[in-house]
Amino acid sequence: AMEAVSELREVHDADETLRNLIDNAKRLEGVVRHVSTHAAGVVISREPLSEYVPLQRPVKGDDQGIAMTQYPMGPIARLGLLKMDFLGLTNLTILSKAIEIIAAL
Repeated sequence: AMEAVSELREVHDADETLRNLIDNAKRLEGVVRHVSTHAAGVVISREPLSEYVPLQRPVKGDDQGIAMTQYPMGPIARLGLLKMDFLGLTNLTILSKAIEIIAAL
């Protein structure tokens, strides 16, 4: 918006309070806001995941839950790790089977 809207740039340059607000907002842009667990996402590696990424226990539930990565899918892939969505694969299998059954009718 700073590049596209000249009025915003002018206010940014002229008012110190707004400049601080906008500059702080720009630094916060893209920061992770919450922790979430993918229902069926599994990260696969040769070595223990703790050798590659920071891990944590789920926020909800007991503290003995399965550890999860603190990285989203993009950085996981850039590290050379494999993320599989088994829920999606299961759904595709179910849909494929349903098509077979319908075709057989």
